[in-house]
Amino acid sequence: MEPLASSFSTTFKASIFDDSNTAFKAICDYAKAYMFAIFVRSSKPSKCVWACSKASKYDLRGKDEAINASR
Repeated sequence: MEPLASSFSTTFKASIFDDSNTAFKAICDYAKAYMFAIFVRSSKPSKCVWACSKASKYDLRGKDEAINASR
C-alpha cells in the first residue's frame, strides 16, 4: 500500500466533479478504503470545507481523567 498523501494526490489530481456532492462522495469512498472519515466543516453555496476525522486533538470529554494515560 503506498503512502496515503501521495495516493490521495494521484487519485484526485486533475479530477473534475459535476458538483460538491459528487466530490464529497468520491472523497468519502477513498477515506473509507483507508479507514478514516471526512465530514463537512462548513457549507455555503459557493464553498464547501471538509475535514478529516483525524485532524484534531483527542477530546477527553466524557472520559475518566483518573485512569492512567497509558490505557
